[in-house]
Amino acid sequence: MQSYDSTSKKLHWLIATIIISLLIAGFIMGDLPKSPSRSLIYNLHKSFGTTALLLMIIRIIWRLTHAPPQLPTTMPKWQITGAHVTHGLLYLIGIIMPASGLLMSISHGHPPNIFGLFVINLPIPQTQQLADIFSTSHYLLGWLLSILIILHISAAFSHGLNKNSIIWRMWSKKNAK
Repeated sequence: MQSYDSTSKKLHWLIATIIISLLIAGFIMGDLPKSPSRSLIYNLHKSFGTTALLLMIIRIIWRLTHAPPQLPTTMPKWQITGAHVTHGLLYLIGIIMPASGLLMSISHGHPPNIFGLFVINLPIPQTQQLADIFSTSHYLLGWLLSILIILHISAAFSHGLNKNSIIWRMWSKKNAK
């Protein structure tokens, strides 16, 4: 079975690690007591969220210019359709989610300071209504993205158990069958 190219694999695993870490942090950081540690976690969340947005843009450009390996012809049509829909949604929400966080932060009057290097401040009105829209969007997208990731991982392991080798396409070549 054909494997993904090394750049696709590296982007996949880097973005997956960042996004899963951001989701975990995002679900717990609001419950933390106000402290310097909480502020640090928020700042890192914003910095890595912005990094995820940039990496997703790079990944989409890479994906548009480098075709992925074909799915096996033995896969049922509904699984192929499901895989394409799920991947499309992962790409879409992988862009919208961090963008909504960036806009939420700016509309709340707390533009992100990216790793202490520079501040991203866009001409977004700082209104409670706009902040609420972006906050709600970011929260709901976090749940939707979590569900899609669980679905994606479950499907990957299912294919690994079914021995059709799809799971190995995103791992090293020495594991590909």
